[in-house]
Amino acid sequence: MPQNHGNCSYIRISRYIITIILLFVFFTEGYTNNEEIHDKTFFASEEADVSVHDVVEWIVSSGDNKEMPFLIIDKKQAKIYVFMKEGLILAAAPALIGQAIGDYSFPGVGDKKLSDIKPNERTTPAGKFLAKRGLNADGTEVIWIDFDAAIAIHPSDNPKRLQHLRSRSSKDKRSTLGCINVTKEFYMKVISPLFAHGNGFVYILPETMPVNDFFKLPSNQNG
Repeated sequence: MPQNHGNCSYIRISRYIITIILLFVFFTEGYTNNEEIHDKTFFASEEADVSVHDVVEWIVSSGDNKEMPFLIIDKKQAKIYVFMKEGLILAAAPALIGQAIGDYSFPGVGDKKLSDIKPNERTTPAGKFLAKRGLNADGTEVIWIDFDAAIAIHPSDNPKRLQHLRSRSSKDKRSTLGCINVTKEFYMKVISPLFAHGNGFVYILPETMPVNDFFKLPSNQNG
């Protein structure tokens, strides 16, 4: 039976060329979009300020979270981001923060009666905190961030606070004495289960200084 060796050779060469082209396109796209793909593995479809991206990249690449789940609170945007220990995002939501601008708690503020905390003392401190689940003075569950300064993450179903959470203005979300408030639904479905079997870290981004300077990020990261 006659064989057409010319056609077979042509087909083999064509397949070889197509394979080379596909490999070139794959690796070129993979190289040019590597940073974008890497970033999406952290944030999925969630949008966040570049400073949040920089901090997450630093946390995951350096292992700063010590294989624990972690939260990031962006005070400027009044938003909270919740991550699994591997750095994959679970969810994000609006958050209420302290009324006053500032990155440090005033000395002794945690020992004051709520009515005695002055307006300029109502700050949400920036920093890295080892957080754990516990109870507030009234017996409700909270995530304690800084027990001595009485800073915690609270669930809220207060109508006025829910209205502030729904507002598009970050200024409207500056309405607490320093603690972080989220909706009760978000707290119970996302945050509380994350701390059910252990502690986690909370990173609160500063608002009065560059993020990269505050957390001493590597020089190739700009916050």
